[in-house]
Amino acid sequence: MLFQKHTGRVVVLNRFDYVNDVEYYTAILRTKGVQIKATSEPDTRVLAALKNKMAASNTNTKTNTKTNSHLRNK
Repeated sequence: MLFQKHTGRVVVLNRFDYVNDVEYYTAILRTKGVQIKATSEPDTRVLAALKNKMAASNTNTKTNTKTNSHLRNK
């Protein structure tokens, strides 16, 4: 596909030249002059997501325990 760079030059970017969609769309954005910040490693993101999920789960469990404690007293 033809894309015009931010400098005005026309370049060809073909989807089949890239391993996946992320690399292809990243190339398109870079062609347009968009700065892309490097994200953390996928392992780090997955671990952070799991920690957040576990923390949310623990919070819900504590809330449910407090909410239902009056039922156990009867």
